[in-house]
Amino acid sequence: IHNLGIGGAVQTGYKYAYNNDYDIAVQFDGDGQHNENYIKNIIKPIEKKEANMVIGSRFIGTESEFKSTKIRRVGITILSKILKLLTKKEINDISITKLHKLLYIVYGAYFYVNDNKLFDELPAYFQYGPIFKSLQIAYKKHEFVLQGQREIGAEVVNDNDLNIMIDKVLDTFGKYSAQQLSNWSHRDGSAWSKVDKMSDFWGVDIDEDLIKGEFAKIVTLTPDNEV
Repeated sequence: IHNLGIGGAVQTGYKYAYNNDYDIAVQFDGDGQHNENYIKNIIKPIEKKEANMVIGSRFIGTESEFKSTKIRRVGITILSKILKLLTKKEINDISITKLHKLLYIVYGAYFYVNDNKLFDELPAYFQYGPIFKSLQIAYKKHEFVLQGQREIGAEVVNDNDLNIMIDKVLDTFGKYSAQQLSNWSHRDGSAWSKVDKMSDFWGVDIDEDLIKGEFAKIVTLTPDNEV
């Protein structure tokens, strides 16, 4: 017996349903956050042959009291917007490395413009550039990816100014690859490069003053200047 995690469990369930000729398969979290009474509403469009797949969202409407952490909501919003823009803009990939870099740029720009941190968690110094530890942990557990897939299309972030900023960041930086964005975050004078000169260990928080100072100078700087 091997523990394949939530991803392996989901695949096993779908394969079992397919191999045994099930008409409908329902993916349902078992941690008590989902209400089984909504299953009938979820499968109704399939029964009526109006859809082949239906995805429920805890962010749509006013009945749900669920609220994810802000860092996940912003990350999911970025992921959602990237997916929506895939057929309209030159966006090469949506890897976790690229998502970290885009989230860092949104975080830094928001901090500089509003003089207020977007969320309490500070980005951390890692080999490929700044990352957010809670997002990385959720990604490794498949929690972020699965949640992001469920919430695509939902208005996850309700802050209009923040949504505008996310759109501007994607317009400017979304077309660059994860490697290009990593190179950009490593450029001389960046917050990451300054921590790199001071620390011998991965994972230390990047000081907020370094971040604010970085974005005071490079809000309009794009990877074209450095790559």
